[in-house]
Amino acid sequence: MKTGKLFLLLILTFFLFSCNLLTNPGEQVDIQAIVSGTLTALPQALQDITPPPVESEPTVIPLASPTESQKSNELRVVFIGPDRNLQTWTESTGPTSILEFGDISEFKISTDGELVAFLRQDASISSSLWVSGFNGNNPRQVMSWDDLKGLKTSPDSYGASPSNLQWIPGTHRFTFTTHDLFEGPGLILNDDLIEVDADTGAWRICLQRGDGGIVKYSPDGKWMTVSTANRVIIRDINGNTSPTAPLSFTPVMTYSEYQYYPEPVWAADGSWLAVAIPPNDPLAEPKQAFSIWTMDTSGGAPVLESQVVPQFLGPVSISPDLQKYYYVKETGQPVENKREIRTAQINGQNEQVVFTGGIPIMHDWNSDSESFAYQAASQLTVTVNQLNGPPANLAGTDGTFWFRWVDETRFLFARRAGDTMEILLGKQGEGSRLLAALPTSDMFFLEIDFIR
Repeated sequence: MKTGKLFLLLILTFFLFSCNLLTNPGEQVDIQAIVSGTLTALPQALQDITPPPVESEPTVIPLASPTESQKSNELRVVFIGPDRNLQTWTESTGPTSILEFGDISEFKISTDGELVAFLRQDASISSSLWVSGFNGNNPRQVMSWDDLKGLKTSPDSYGASPSNLQWIPGTHRFTFTTHDLFEGPGLILNDDLIEVDADTGAWRICLQRGDGGIVKYSPDGKWMTVSTANRVIIRDINGNTSPTAPLSFTPVMTYSEYQYYPEPVWAADGSWLAVAIPPNDPLAEPKQAFSIWTMDTSGGAPVLESQVVPQFLGPVSISPDLQKYYYVKETGQPVENKREIRTAQINGQNEQVVFTGGIPIMHDWNSDSESFAYQAASQLTVTVNQLNGPPANLAGTDGTFWFRWVDETRFLFARRAGDTMEILLGKQGEGSRLLAALPTSDMFFLEIDFIR
């Protein structure tokens, strides 16, 4: 009798609080129908952990609508080192230690630079989700361990933890997907989507398990890609599926304890995106190709632009303007362990080799889409490959292990310097300035985020 009452209550709750999507996902496009070659069958173990494809539209609670917000007029940087304390830096204040909790493990700064969402994780891996102002004011817990534990999906796990914290552009709301926590290695995402209102502390499940995934928002905050281990789908900010057909693919064998999730690149105006999809088995012989696709939010099927054969899982990196890409390719005899960096137009034309040598360390594209950064070896300086000019080395960047462009001329980077880890801000042709020197420890750890 109690079970029947509970079921009725759940049905009533469902009709009161859920919203039905009115659009259809459209016919899915199967990469294997286009890409030649028969792919190796997926091991049963990976099939068991891959969520089944969604056959119908899920019921979702609308996400926040974008609102106007004023970005900071100066660079804002947030970082944590091995001490797991949160620090910030601006040109006007310099470095400031704002939250000395000693257990912060992941964080993300809001798109207006005003707030920081962060995860605290104690020695038992029990987590809680917090928000504070950029200057450390008003730190508050928005989700407790009990809240997160209630989101686990496996009876064998001891809880759940957030992954992929993402602020919705123009709002003070952020989202994440969860992964169950087990004793031992492995990371399997639950492909859900949770939204948190940082101003009120309210949170809610927007997409249930199997309906969500790794989300990336368009710069204008109107669209989002939802990536899983077997498809990429475009939804609007309310969760409704766009007229664009989803891009389906066979899950990728990573030869490790995690699943491969594609990382789309949005155009600046949010009207279209590009994404590179690996083959089912990146170690198969003969080598199989990555496929580079574009998807338009106005509708239609994904378009196969080109195919390349990089080393294992890449990288294959698409420029911010979605017109070019680079990739790292094996060359020579296997015993030589040599690589090439190649560039091409998005349609595969005008391919050229821009580096040949050992295994390079690849960094990101410059926002001008005309250059990208890499290191020929970890102890060497960062090199800027200019598509319309000669390569140039960035002075003082020897031993860099983390690098990101801030704008067309400035860049952040981190390197070891004796017993410290240095975070620096550089500018092409003008050297660099030290932002912070963090003590190292046996547990190497550094995370950096910034808002331009």
